[in-house]
Amino acid sequence: LPLKADRVGNLVNDLDYIELDGKVGYINGRAQIVIPMKFDAYTNSVQAGTFHGNIAKVASKGKYGIIDRTGKVVLPVTIAKMGDAGTLIASEKAGKWGYIDLSGQWKIAPTYEYAETFEDGLGSVQNLTVFGAITATGTVIIPVEFTTVSRLDKTHYNVTKGAKNGIYSNVGKLLVPVEYNRIQRIDEDWIALFNGQQLHYFQCSTNKLVIPKLSTE
Repeated sequence: LPLKADRVGNLVNDLDYIELDGKVGYINGRAQIVIPMKFDAYTNSVQAGTFHGNIAKVASKGKYGIIDRTGKVVLPVTIAKMGDAGTLIASEKAGKWGYIDLSGQWKIAPTYEYAETFEDGLGSVQNLTVFGAITATGTVIIPVEFTTVSRLDKTHYNVTKGAKNGIYSNVGKLLVPVEYNRIQRIDEDWIALFNGQQLHYFQCSTNKLVIPKLSTE
C-alpha cells in the first residue's frame, strides 16, 4: 500500500520526518518506516523535528525529549520547554533558560530570560530585552546588549542596536561598527553595508571592511 502523510520533512542521513493525523515518525529514503509514528506533532515540528546529525527533537503529551536514529529515547520526553536538538540544548526551569546536555544535566545554569540551542559553537541568549551569545562554557562572546543577534554564517553574526546594524565574529571581535542602516548579503563572501547614501562592503573570508574611494575625476 502507498505510504500516506500529511507532511514530510527533508531527508537527512537517510531519515525523513513524516506526519499523519498529528502523529510523527521517520522513514528512510525508500519510504520505509524506520521509527513508528508514535510521537506528537508540535509547532514547527517539521523543521525542529528533522534529525540534526544522529538526534532529533520529539514530543508527547506536551512534553519534549530527544531520540537517536534507532528511535531510542536519549533524553526523556518530560521537558516542558526546550530548544532544538543539539549537543547542548536550551531548556527552561522556573521561568529561566539555560543549557542541558543529552543526559539532562545542567551545563549552563538557567539564568537567562530566553536561550536558543547552540549552533556552530555559540548559543544566543536573552537578558530582559537584550541579546548576546555565549560559548559552551558559558563565556559571553557577543555582549548581551543588542536588540537582535542573528547568525549570518558559521563565523559571522549580525547584531543590531535599534535600527543600526553591525557584524561580530564568532570569537567576539566587532568586525563592523554598529552604525549601518541596513546590511545585505551579495554572495557567500561579500556583504553590502548601507548607511544613508554611503555604500560599504564587508568581505567574510578576510574579515575586512572595504570603503570604496570616490573618484575625483
